[in-house]
Amino acid sequence: MSSQFKENLLKLAKEVDSVCRWVRTAHFVSAGIWDVIGLFLGVSAIVVGVAGGGSAGAGIFGPANPALAAVLSATAGLTAGVVSFLKPSDRASAHKKAGDDWSILRDKVVSFWQLEIVLETDELKLEKKYDDLLKEKEDITRKSPIFSNWVFGWAKQVLRKRDEAEKKKQGAESATAPV
Repeated sequence: MSSQFKENLLKLAKEVDSVCRWVRTAHFVSAGIWDVIGLFLGVSAIVVGVAGGGSAGAGIFGPANPALAAVLSATAGLTAGVVSFLKPSDRASAHKKAGDDWSILRDKVVSFWQLEIVLETDELKLEKKYDDLLKEKEDITRKSPIFSNWVFGWAKQVLRKRDEAEKKKQGAESATAPV
């Protein structure tokens, strides 16, 4: 780096890169959680509904049991209501889209700090480009659905472990590389 400005800009851009990785991962984790919730609730409603219907009349489930049929039917109805209220597939889609948006921003930020800061000599152009990236980050933040703090912490932990494994792998490859 030829100037203190570029060094500071590089440090700031790398921090934005880290935030993009963490938030992107947290959104993808949230999308996966909502997918599982939707699948669990949907299958539960079907199974409980079928069991309730089967207990209403004599057949493979044995003699008719109106009380059991009522309880199972009410449970199936409540489960279906919860699915309608929570809309897990909509939430999963929103988190998936947010994860994609954060991935796209991260690609731009990485390109900025790995290429543009190194190659561009006009510091005013670099400053404008960085400001534009920050504005895009603000827009994506506003549009993104909220996720739990524990999901964010879990995502950071997953990424740290992945980074450590990658460093070990690179260390092992460099140790076995021909000289």
